[in-house]
Amino acid sequence: MSKRIKKSQAESIAQAKDFMENKKRNEEIRKQQKWNSYHNSQSSSYSQNSYHNINQQNTYNNSYKKQNNYNDDVEVKKYYKQKGNRYEYKVKCFYESIGYNVYPQGYIHGFNDRGIDLIAYKNNEVHLIQCKCYKYPPRQDLLRIFMGDCELYIQKNLNKLQGKIIHKDFVTSCKTKDYGVARFLEENNNPINYLVIEE
Repeated sequence: MSKRIKKSQAESIAQAKDFMENKKRNEEIRKQQKWNSYHNSQSSSYSQNSYHNINQQNTYNNSYKKQNNYNDDVEVKKYYKQKGNRYEYKVKCFYESIGYNVYPQGYIHGFNDRGIDLIAYKNNEVHLIQCKCYKYPPRQDLLRIFMGDCELYIQKNLNKLQGKIIHKDFVTSCKTKDYGVARFLEENNNPINYLVIEE
């Protein structure tokens, strides 16, 4: 009797394992088909350019992304990371072209950049820079967060920044300025330099 029970338990376990493996395999096939249909679509183009290639055109179609809900796909996240890196590189080149040395904090430290993407310095000046490659105008809350990040960075690096003139530069690719942002800057005597550098 106990042998029969053990045999049926073993069969049940084997069936459960087969079921889970089939489910996992089907999920992988579904993801691959989803990605293939996205990748082969004419309405989008995915670029695997390096950090330094800033001449690549951005032809990714946002409406297609929303329609097919690719928010969770690793490749799409990678695409946006590369897009952000290219924009940071373009901003870095801009500051270098006007005589600054630039440390690419965001590229080197990734998510541990403490809200400061680039640090540009020349003589007695230091620019703490946040880059936002946005299609739509950034909101006021992003500027407030950036101000807080700058204050934290300054407090943690007092020995390096002592006696320096510190600028807080918020750089975006969007030409339009949000009304709330304009009011915030005006009411606070422009605590941040709000710059537009197109993508």
